[in-house]
Amino acid sequence: MLVNAERNDGVIETLSGMAAVDWLVPHYRRMMAEKGFTGVSPALLYGLCRNGRREDALLLLRLRDASAERSPVAAVLFARHGSAATYLVGWNTEAGRKVRANHLLLWQGMLELRQRGCGWLDLGGIDDVSTPGVASFKRGVKGQEYRLIGECLAV
Repeated sequence: MLVNAERNDGVIETLSGMAAVDWLVPHYRRMMAEKGFTGVSPALLYGLCRNGRREDALLLLRLRDASAERSPVAAVLFARHGSAATYLVGWNTEAGRKVRANHLLLWQGMLELRQRGCGWLDLGGIDDVSTPGVASFKRGVKGQEYRLIGECLAV
């Protein structure tokens, strides 16, 4: 899947800090509403940016091509914390899904984070039912899988 994603035309841009979150949040909110899910809260994303260093929020954007249109088709957001990072949000359009843009962005994000001194990346949970393609990608990078007790809500 990654090899196919690399073969497709497109441009990758990088944003960091508040510019990254400012770009992502409106797209992310729309995606959550359209798909009916709750993810990482936009308030948390803004809080991480306000209280961290500018370079600690890293957004990779996949643009359709290098033409004047340059419409984005996918994005991924990482948060750096020391020598580690966490994958927080992925955003995709139908055009992005067709070219497996998020696979490419996750891979490029890993390479970029390594260049920035990160030795660890948490790609987040694996959901074989809701996001089988992402689950396949995460397993394909041969990282160490682990299980947590799960999320609980106090009433």
